[in-house]
Amino acid sequence: MTFPVAGPLRTWLLALLALWALLLFGGFIFGQPDAAQSQRIPTWMRMASSAVLVVAAWSWWLAGVQDKGVALLIAVGMSLGFLGDLFMAGLLPASPRVLRLLPRAPRSR
Repeated sequence: MTFPVAGPLRTWLLALLALWALLLFGGFIFGQPDAAQSQRIPTWMRMASSAVLVVAAWSWWLAGVQDKGVALLIAVGMSLGFLGDLFMAGLLPASPRVLRLLPRAPRSR
């Protein structure tokens, strides 16, 4: 399989991929577990890695790839995922009920 773009955009996207991997895997390798033992990667690194993917998706769409419709859907999806990441990390204000859209499953006894 070949990389779907060429020229400067290819270099840009590969640099973003390398930065994403550095943030995500570097944070996992060198990060320390938090007090609740639930997060190892620091919040700023998780958000930065998500933001890098958003930039890559919109860069791909702006470059005018062959199938702009698919590229647009990917870019919008990555942007909405990033927004969700910000809410779930507690970086955007939201009441807890906003994040609980589905009813809780009944507990088995």
